[in-house]
Amino acid sequence: MPWSRGEDFGPDYEWSPEEASLTAEARSALFVNVLTEESLRHAPQEHVLLAVSR
Repeated sequence: MPWSRGEDFGPDYEWSPEEASLTAEARSALFVNVLTEESLRHAPQEHVLLAVSR
């Protein structure tokens, strides 16, 4: 994201999903990616998904 699109938000600012410029599908894909990455980090090294991704 370009720095020119960034903003400084105050501590009382509450984000709303309507502000996102991503489609619902893109947000879902990013969410799943974060969940997967977080889960695989704690998985045993012989986990099937880790073996396939190498």
